[in-house]
Amino acid sequence: MGSLRAVIDRVEGGLAVLLVGEDEVQLDLPLTCLPAGVQEGSILTVNFEEDRVETLDVREKMQRRIDRLRRRGKE
Repeated sequence: MGSLRAVIDRVEGGLAVLLVGEDEVQLDLPLTCLPAGVQEGSILTVNFEEDRVETLDVREKMQRRIDRLRRRGKE
């Protein structure tokens, strides 16, 4: 997908209201999640990246829990 452009539309309390992409989808994020010094009108580049190792780890943990619950249900 690449990157998306976002503009900080406004700051409300500790939240930044971002307008993301061409459709300007609203996304509210805590200011602490954004680079220091950003303010209303700042343009950001947003990139999403899957952490495949963490994803696999979480899936394996979930499967082990499901397996344990199924074994308990058969007792």
